[in-house]
Amino acid sequence: PVFRHRISDEPVKARVIRWPQFTPNKQIVFEALGKIWIRSADGRVQRLTGDTHREYAPAVSPDGRWLAYVSWDDTSGGQLWKMRLGDGADRAPRALTRVARQYANPSWSPDGSQIVLSWRPPNVGSSANVWEDDAWHGIVVVPANGGDTQTVTMVRPRTTGRWYPVPRFSADGARIFFIVASSPTRNDLVSVRVDGTDRRAHARFRYVEEAAVSPDGRQLAFVSMEEVYIADLPALGEAPLELDLDRPSMPLRRLADAGAYLSWSPDGGALTWSHADVAYRLAVDPHRGSGRAADEDKPEAVRIEVTAPRALPTTTTLLRGARLITMRGAEIIERGDVLVRGGRIASLGPSGSLQVPRDAQVVDLAGKTVIPGLVDAHWHGHYQGQEIFPQRKWQYLADLAYGSTTGREVSA
Repeated sequence: PVFRHRISDEPVKARVIRWPQFTPNKQIVFEALGKIWIRSADGRVQRLTGDTHREYAPAVSPDGRWLAYVSWDDTSGGQLWKMRLGDGADRAPRALTRVARQYANPSWSPDGSQIVLSWRPPNVGSSANVWEDDAWHGIVVVPANGGDTQTVTMVRPRTTGRWYPVPRFSADGARIFFIVASSPTRNDLVSVRVDGTDRRAHARFRYVEEAAVSPDGRQLAFVSMEEVYIADLPALGEAPLELDLDRPSMPLRRLADAGAYLSWSPDGGALTWSHADVAYRLAVDPHRGSGRAADEDKPEAVRIEVTAPRALPTTTTLLRGARLITMRGAEIIERGDVLVRGGRIASLGPSGSLQVPRDAQVVDLAGKTVIPGLVDAHWHGHYQGQEIFPQRKWQYLADLAYGSTTGREVSA
């Protein structure tokens, strides 16, 4: 059977938003298409900067006045940035870090004086985002006004879900929580002091991609198999709390059947996450406990529409003198031409039979064979660089080099 599917020339619509942050004045800051955006209370969406590098992982300060985020450039690497939210002449972003690395997942201390985030070993260019080669990921702290990075600890890279550590401060700012792999199928929620000492395990999960402790330390939100849950977090004992969804030992509340990029409001009164192009915000009362019915409260859901111009060629190219496999039955044109206009095949036929504009670029393909682009119907293109995408991803370039022009990402 033949399935006709025309690739649109219309503007690109973002199908996924990430790291949603609700501000006190009812704005939403988020990442989409490799840029940081803000949605105002009236629904207008606009970029926050005019920079050309990639921008990821926005994090709003506890007082709602500042935004931290990370950047990436295939040539120069990445930095941690800070900019003021709201109107004013001093909104220009400024870099807080002094060493170019691949940074990810910044989070503010409760008093707004420090930012904790993760980084990878130095690599740029063709090796960027090949996480399988990493021996470790680092967790570091940076002064909120900029300066040297202070190493907190090193962790072994995980192999599922959020690849990079997602470090978060405790309510008193004395400890930092994050997830580490304890076995191929289990992850531990642990914490350390800001200087990296006194490591403690708080919870152990099966197949949990991320977890976030509420600011008061009494509740734990986590994502397992893309579903969002919340549970009460008892006082720390000698052994970590075992959270097994198949055999739960304590009440669990499922908040959503799909979600990621968890974040608590500074006062712990709301939990946010995103799925596809929707940002969710759920009011949470820590005094009621987590063991309520999953449908008792409905989160606020805000669908966000982001579009960007589609990159389309404007030139005309003649591919001349090639052997053409046309896909019209068994037809083969031993010496043919293909006229490409604006990125689409305008016509093809025996060499010399086409009407070719004078300004067309001619590419001599004598001795070559041209076939339609291959379609990979079971493709995993995003397994490297799950969160920080490069500008020129080598896996995509390799696919093109071998003739694959379309891929169906089955894990999207």
